Amino acid sequence: MCKLKRVGMFSHKKINQMIEICFFRQEKRKERKLMLLLPTLQQILNRVIVTNILVSIDRLKSVRYSYSNSYISRYITVMQ
Repeated sequence: MCKLKRVGMFSHKKINQMIEICFFRQEKRKERKLMLLLPTLQQILNRVIVTNILVSIDRLKSVRYSYSNSYISRYITVMQ
């Protein structure tokens, strides 16, 4: 299995915490675009693996991070 690689972090004012998302690379995979709406912390923690992720934190004011050829994993830790 692939090693976990920390790609980036984002913060949400409403949650008032830093969410650290770990990504791991998946080889031999076509790039796909998928947008996630992550309005609450619980939805972030309940998310499943996605490719080429575009993370939209808020429904109205969306902060987006795109990582190509990446999977978002369930290895999500909440840091205070």
